Amino acid sequence: ASGLLAGWQAALQAQGITTEDRMKLLPDRHTVIGAMAQYISSADSKVFQPMNANFGLVAAPERKFKGKAARIQAVIAESLEQIDRLASLRYNFLTEESTENNELDGGR
Repeated sequence: ASGLLAGWQAALQAQGITTEDRMKLLPDRHTVIGAMAQYISSADSKVFQPMNANFGLVAAPERKFKGKAARIQAVIAESLEQIDRLASLRYNFLTEESTENNELDGGR
């Protein structure tokens, strides 16, 4: 999954998308990949312990739930919503940029 994020970021950079705009398109701690990225990038190197992806790293939902299963379902739903939103934003950035480039070069 980190390779996919790196590929998306590289494609956006190649399209000339600014660093600020690319940062807006990264998943946050409400997704497993975003939580893993934050864990890896913000951990104290003296006590860092590698770990597999797990729901314990994902930001907790704002409201309380009765039972672990209900909480995990809420985390999954929130993660999927964010991933759908980010995928749509990435698509819009890439298609808008492609359209602008085609208009600039006469549609070639």
